[in-house]
Amino acid sequence: MNENKGAIKKMMIILSKGTLENVYAAFVLANGARMEGIEAEMFFTFFGLEAVHKKKLEHLHIATVGNPSMHMPTMLGGLPGMEALATSMMKKEMEKVDMPEIQSFWIFYPHPA
Repeated sequence: MNENKGAIKKMMIILSKGTLENVYAAFVLANGARMEGIEAEMFFTFFGLEAVHKKKLEHLHIATVGNPSMHMPTMLGGLPGMEALATSMMKKEMEKVDMPEIQSFWIFYPHPA
C-alpha cells in the first residue's frame, strides 16, 4: 500500500444474486470505478449469471423473502404476487428518477449472449 499511497488501482465486484437491486448495484459500482480510472472486473457466480443472459435480464425481480431492506414480514413477502408487485413499484420509482436501464451500463462490458 505504500507504493500506491493508498490509491485503489483495481477492484473486483462479485455478483452472486440475480435480483434487480443486486444487478444494478454491481453495474453502478463497476462503471463508477471505471469512470474514476480504476480497473474494475466483475465475477458472476452461478446465480449472478442472470445479469448477462439477455432473456433473463428482462425479467429480473426484487427479492421479497429474506430481504431485510424490504421491512416486511417473511410471510407477507411470500404471498403470491408480492414479488411482482414490489418489482413493478421499484421500476416505477426508478423511472421517476430517470434511472437508466441495466443494458445502458454495458458500455464497458461485453454485451450478453
